[in-house]
Amino acid sequence: MQLDVGSNKITSEACQYLSVAILNYAFVTTLNLSSNQIGSNGIQHLTEALQSNRINTITTLDLGSNQIEDVGIRCLSMALRQNRTLIKLNLSNNHISASGIQHFAQTLQYPIVRRIPQSISHFDFYFSRHWQN
Repeated sequence: MQLDVGSNKITSEACQYLSVAILNYAFVTTLNLSSNQIGSNGIQHLTEALQSNRINTITTLDLGSNQIEDVGIRCLSMALRQNRTLIKLNLSNNHISASGIQHFAQTLQYPIVRRIPQSISHFDFYFSRHWQN
């Protein structure tokens, strides 16, 4: 199931409630949160859902244009160490510095994530990963 809540002025506070809903309705496979106002605090709430053992269905996550900074990318990186289902992640048009991108790239070397070939297809930080069989 696709949940498209892009361009809805979702804030970090609203993202907290959205994360709870995602945990309770674990059949969402595509989550579009692009063009909102989630910021790094909202990402912290969302990563709780991504790290949960109860949710393992989200394969596509669009976080483009959400005012996410390095703090948010670090939280997201930690969540990806535990998440086994995410295949596509869009982080384009955020406020992620070269240091944040470097931290994220280092996360991709973590043993669980390392088995996944990565390709950065846009310089504005869109990446796609595919699980090996």
